[in-house]
Amino acid sequence: MKENCFLYKDKFKFLSGSKIVESQKITGDPIGINDIYFGEVDVFFDSVSKEILVDDDIKIMQVSYQGCNEKGFCYPVIEKVIDIDDLSIL
Repeated sequence: MKENCFLYKDKFKFLSGSKIVESQKITGDPIGINDIYFGEVDVFFDSVSKEILVDDDIKIMQVSYQGCNEKGFCYPVIEKVIDIDDLSIL
């Protein structure tokens, strides 16, 4: 992540079709902040990774997340589509 930027812990979503895929392991230390838009929330500065278990029948996954910078500029929700077979972003 860029300096002075963070991602909201509760804004990550992993979808396969209409099915929600839960993350199994999170690497990163969330920090509680009082956000001007969402109130008391946990956020990740610097880096975060999430490990998920994917069923064999899942070929495409939609991933979304959102973050802001410390100056109060928030980014719109970012959405990516990932091909599970080769882990490329479509």
